[in-house]
Parts: sequence; structure tokens; C-alpha cells
Amino acid sequence: MSTRTRGRRERARPVALLVLGVAASLGLASSVAAGPPPPTSTISAAEAARAGAGVSVVHHPLPGGDLLEIRAPVDPARGARSTLHDAAETARRDALRLLDASASGYVALADDIADPAGGLRIVDTGGMQVHVAMPGVLGAAFGPGQGWLAAVDGSGHLWRITVTSGAADRIADGPFAGTLDVAPDGSLLAVELSSVEAPFASNLVRVDPESGATRSLAGDELGLVFALRALPDGSVAAVTHRPGSGMDLVRIENRRVTAQAALDADAMDPTLSADGTAVAYALAGDGAYLLQRGGHGPVRLGDGALPRIAPDATSVAVLRGASELVVTADGMVLETLLSGLVAWARCDGRCPA
Repeated sequence: MSTRTRGRRERARPVALLVLGVAASLGLASSVAAGPPPPTSTISAAEAARAGAGVSVVHHPLPGGDLLEIRAPVDPARGARSTLHDAAETARRDALRLLDASASGYVALADDIADPAGGLRIVDTGGMQVHVAMPGVLGAAFGPGQGWLAAVDGSGHLWRITVTSGAADRIADGPFAGTLDVAPDGSLLAVELSSVEAPFASNLVRVDPESGATRSLAGDELGLVFALRALPDGSVAAVTHRPGSGMDLVRIENRRVTAQAALDADAMDPTLSADGTAVAYALAGDGAYLLQRGGHGPVRLGDGALPRIAPDATSVAVLRGASELVVTADGMVLETLLSGLVAWARCDGRCPA
């Protein structure tokens, strides 16, 4: 275990990561435009296997929670993407395709996080796939009971999707970033961008998943929001970046923003624990870090990228090469997985104590 010594490093361009995939020509919209829902299709596990497109969901019960590993055929377009990015960035982009995992084992998988024409695939524990031909997908989160899924398409529009059929209703224009969470009361938490062309600020909003009505939780004082977590008491934990103040872990309650801890200014891909007191993040070319409120600064977990923190913060899944390592807070390896497509299952109020 080692505590990072702060220093200057290559900047990770956090603003670019926040709006990855959102059409740059959009402005802030105020109403939902009418239009046909995206086409859907369903394929059984047996049919997918015969077509060479089978996807399996493997559970890994670990001390920190239930980690789901997705095993899927290698994307033939990966070689073409590798010519545009180095191997580490290609692996990171591929791993970002896994958007969320429900408590019952359903997963939401993007066809290609960088493709504006790529759709959304919902896979159940038996391997059945429901495909929604959305115009790109930036993020998704399962609702309570896993009967529906919230998703943001490549233009920043917010959709509510029925898990079993893929039927989609567009409920808000936004534009939204791909960061989503579902509160205990079933409402959505989303990040509405001030502008796609120049997103100098974002608005953390609570969205009614039925009507799409939004309510601001903190105004524009948050700056840019890179991660958020709905907490059991109704408050919200978030990782934010305000001009001139770096990256911070904050708690929002009754429109009051309270700073909890400071991250490195170049932090990227942050994820939050279930209680909002710990955050894992990466530094480009440096490795993965774990920061706990009240601790003695960020702790380096070793080489790797795209860290996903367990609900109870006792372990972190870290992408190393094309594989995934699950490590403890002191860097000890608990498990090694061949696939980089992993996510901690939503605990839906039953998070480990």
C-alpha cells in the first residue's frame, strides 16, 4: 500500500470524457420532440449461440459484493479501433460498454460506446438478449425491481426502456451526460449539461421516470459532475469539478453542497461506494487510486484503469490490459478475470454492511 505523491502529470481532459458521444451541434433543449421509438429485437440464448453472438453473465460472489462478468464474442471492429488508439485505450473503451448491472443479474451493454449508431443490448442471466436500436448510447441505469431501464442516447436524450421487451419512451431532451443513478424512491438522478458545445457547467437534477419532469438539486454551483450516487437518506454523493478548484467528493442535501474530500485534479473514471464516503479513480498513465473520507489521502492500488469500487468500498475492480483484477484497499489481488466487461450488481438497499 502506498500513498501517492502529488505532482504534475499529463491532464486527462475530463470535460471531453464527460460529453463523449454527445452530438456537438446540440444546444439545451426544453421539450421532448415527437418521433418514433427505436426498433427492438429479441434473440434467445440458443439463437445467439448458433449465430456466434452469445453473451453469458457470470456471477462472482466476493466479500465486497456480487461482481458480474460478461463474456461475449470479440468485436471484429476492435482491430480497426486499435489503429486509432493504443491498446490500453482500446481496452478501456471496450470495457466502458458495460453500463450497469441489476441486483437480479440483468446487464445493460452498449454495442460500441464511441459509435453514434451503436445500440443498447439488455442481457438476462440466461443469455437472452433484447436489442434496442438507439442512436448511440452514453449511459444506463436499472430502475428499482429491474422492470425498466433509464438510458441516455448519443444526442443526450433520456429514455425509459422496458427491460423484457425493449419498448422505449423518450421522456426528456436534456441534453444529458451519460452519468445516471436511481434513488431509493425510484426517481432518476441525471446530469443535465449547460451546453454541449461548451459544457462549462452541469446541473444535477432529479427526474420523474414517468413524466420526465426535472428538478434541480443544487443549481450550477457544482460545476461539472463526473459521478453520482443516490444515498439511502435521500442525499446525493457526487464527484465534481469547479473551475479553479479541482476535483472534489461532495454531498448534496436540501440544495446544500458539502465538500467531503479532494481528488487529484486529473482524476478520471471515478466511481462511488454505496454510502458515498469512498471513491475510486484513475490517473492516465499512472494507475488506480482509492480515496476514503477521513483517510490520509488517496491510496494507489497499482497499475490499471477504469476502477469500479465495490458497494462497501473494501475492494476495487481494475482493468489491467484486457483483463480485470479485483484488489483490496491495500492492493492484494482477490480475483483475476479474463474479461474487462465487469460491473458490481446494484444492491437495491441490500448493500453489504
